[in-house]
Amino acid sequence: MTEAKRLKGLTGVALRVAHVAIFLVWVCAVFAVPLPFPLDVLAYWMLRGVEFLLLTPAVFVPLFVGMWLLIGRVFAKRSGWSRLARDYTLKETGRDITDVKLTPISGSAGGVSFARAYLIGATQEGLVLKAKLLFKSGHPALFIPWAVVHFVENDSSKQPSLVSRMLDRVFKTEYTTIQVTTHPEFDMQIRQSDFERTGVSMLIPGQ
Repeated sequence: MTEAKRLKGLTGVALRVAHVAIFLVWVCAVFAVPLPFPLDVLAYWMLRGVEFLLLTPAVFVPLFVGMWLLIGRVFAKRSGWSRLARDYTLKETGRDITDVKLTPISGSAGGVSFARAYLIGATQEGLVLKAKLLFKSGHPALFIPWAVVHFVENDSSKQPSLVSRMLDRVFKTEYTTIQVTTHPEFDMQIRQSDFERTGVSMLIPGQ
């Protein structure tokens, strides 16, 4: 078992335990059932646990970094980025994108919302997608040829959050959806205003 899988497993167990504890406290409060343990004892040990993590850098720092890296990889898998990386990693093309204008974007991909965490740019040959430094875990830079890129402009919101979809409907927010024909599971939505600001459409063949 790899370190990432082991950390993911431990995190899952810890979250389940926390959920059970919170649910138990809620049930006891709603139905006026005495807790099987004093509430002040529970609060004491919870605070001691948080205090231990925050005041013990040798534990907190590696745990925080590991969790952050793991979250990045989980997002990459859910959004479909990791699958695209198998075929369209920028590094393997050997292309130099030093002069390519990269613009931060907001939207969603594969049920994962993001706010200016990704960068988009374009060349005469294809589309460039990158993640910002803090979100690079599991997100190698991508270069996708125009031949397999499809855009759906003025698309309706597919944000994973119901509240976000309702706000998008109220404020009439429109999106541009990026699809990759060789990877139909990848479906990235970018706010229309962000996409227009990138200037990518000027480099799309036939535009």
